[in-house]
Amino acid sequence: KWVITNVTDSFYTVAYPKATTRLLKYFKGQNDKGTHLNITTPTVSYLELDDDRKGTKKAYTFGWFISRHIEEIPKPTDPELEIVTYPETTRYVRVFGGYASEGNIVEQAVALQDVLSKEGKSFEPKARNGKGSLGLLAAVYDAPQKLLNRHNEVHLFATDNDALSCLALLQLQVYRETLELQPNVDEKGIDDEADFQQAEDLSKGAILKATLNEGSGEVPATNDLVFLHLRIGKGNSYLTSTRPEDGGQGHPQPFILGKSKNLLKGLELAVRGYAYQHRTWVLDIPPGLRKGDTIHAEVELVEVVPGRTVRAVLAAEDTFKVTEQAGRDFETPRAPYKVKLHLRASTPSSDDRPLGASQTYFTMQSLDAALHSMVRGERSIVTCPHEAASGGTLVPDPDASGSGRAEFAIELLDFTQVRDLTGSGELVKTIMQQGEGVFPVDCPVEDSLIQAHWRVRRQGTGEAWVFDTRSAGDAQRPIEFDTGMATVPDGVTEGDTLEFEVELVHFERDQIREDTTTAGRLTVASKWKDQGNMLFKRELLKLAKAKYLKASKVVERIVDYADDQTYEQSQTLQASRARGDFVSCYLNLALCATKQREAAEAIHYCNKALEVDPACAKALFRRAAALALVGEYASAREDLQAAVNIDASLEPDAKRETARLASQEKAQAAKQRKGFGRFFK
Repeated sequence: KWVITNVTDSFYTVAYPKATTRLLKYFKGQNDKGTHLNITTPTVSYLELDDDRKGTKKAYTFGWFISRHIEEIPKPTDPELEIVTYPETTRYVRVFGGYASEGNIVEQAVALQDVLSKEGKSFEPKARNGKGSLGLLAAVYDAPQKLLNRHNEVHLFATDNDALSCLALLQLQVYRETLELQPNVDEKGIDDEADFQQAEDLSKGAILKATLNEGSGEVPATNDLVFLHLRIGKGNSYLTSTRPEDGGQGHPQPFILGKSKNLLKGLELAVRGYAYQHRTWVLDIPPGLRKGDTIHAEVELVEVVPGRTVRAVLAAEDTFKVTEQAGRDFETPRAPYKVKLHLRASTPSSDDRPLGASQTYFTMQSLDAALHSMVRGERSIVTCPHEAASGGTLVPDPDASGSGRAEFAIELLDFTQVRDLTGSGELVKTIMQQGEGVFPVDCPVEDSLIQAHWRVRRQGTGEAWVFDTRSAGDAQRPIEFDTGMATVPDGVTEGDTLEFEVELVHFERDQIREDTTTAGRLTVASKWKDQGNMLFKRELLKLAKAKYLKASKVVERIVDYADDQTYEQSQTLQASRARGDFVSCYLNLALCATKQREAAEAIHYCNKALEVDPACAKALFRRAAALALVGEYASAREDLQAAVNIDASLEPDAKRETARLASQEKAQAAKQRKGFGRFFK
């Protein structure tokens, strides 16, 4: 079952957040039962690719999978949402990384289409509008805040006859572009050999099992958390035991089948009823026992917790979290953070009920590890060794002579991320009051128009706030400003370490996404270019370049589109304005790069401007200055002469620049002669 929504928009990147906001509200309880559902991945979207490969249609369908464990699926209260069942299909899949946009989805789909066509493989259009379009699915597996190692897919619908024959081809094609060639080692063969050897040993009686007391309920499977009472012996003596009559602690021990490193393989197979699915991990062997020894073991299965609710939260895989109540969000705390929770800590009871409670204590290490995997509203029970429950200040350390393990119940009510925004500790943000909306959809992006209240003071001085919008004048209105402009409040001096309190009142969404008209985009690009000019005058070159680059990307798309049209269409007023803004942005970028002495970058920007306007004298003039930075004086003089040939009014400036080049060249030659002279003394 899937919950889907249809969005009609001009751009995929605009439709995607609209759809995910609707879907997220459904999963967070906006349904007829008010039920909070576990959020699933991937986000699947349906698109149609035009036959001429110019782009996609503007009707999108987005969907999230509903867990099969939900017996009665709640109905959406939003009329834009629908519960559907999709039939089983065979598809060709291509994997790609980065953030999925309309452009790279189309690019990956076309690449997949080309590969299949070259190999003579067929695929079905599956388009809603019939002929002339190719239907495809895009799958996004990662949340927006994940920056690296993102996983996305494009799917084309295969004809059944080609599915199996093309599997190896696509596997090769996907990895050929991302991995270097590696030695041809058949790891699967190694696993298979171990499986065959184990099966042969079992058939010869390597593990014999006799039932002392018949149990009841389901047989545990891989990834299930099991609590076991154990007696392990060799000959006539026991090597280790959990039973108190044998000197043990009296507490059943927890293990995750197929993952725990300290559960002997023979015991694991016995507990699972000989159902082998995972390769052997490194095992901790009890003292006095050597590999190959024959042992006898008495095992009592006390409790089984389904694997779908279990997670190991420490690298040692001996600290387990069991989710009792799913949370209502997908964001988890990331250190450092502030947290609000209910906590009950205890030692395990000895009455064969592993998840009991008594004797308060807790640990910072286990608490941190558990919280890192939880979301708001989640309630879980965690069990860990007493070593991982020591060293904290919240509760006393456990008694090391006790059961050897601790358990605690956590309900995560809320948390506040404390984010190091620069990675160097120079800019740290702590949320004092949660805002409205869904992160990160309802957040301002770069170059947004912001309305905010703020106050600022020097950090650690205890001084009064040097600026506060709520006390500035009678109106007490929030300040409106554009981000990325290096705005500094009154009363702040250069070099101060500052403490800000900011309340976001309102912001305008990315105007490029909101305004899809050419005229509107040109207006926004012109605004960014003007802001870049203001920053350039303040010699904030890095910020100025960021504004020019954003503006250039907007007008570059308009120029590229105009170049694909007929001559008459390409000569419209808007197209001409876009070309002018394009050249202007790259000329300004070249000037910034030259001032930063980034010669290669400046030359690149001048070349971009000349691609659109080959007769741009100013581009030739600025390229000459960049060439001089790297000692290409002859080429610089050629560019200056070419600029004068185009625009005679530049001749005085060209003469001054030529004289400066001659002086630089002479000084460089003298410096070289002086350096070479040392070799001939």
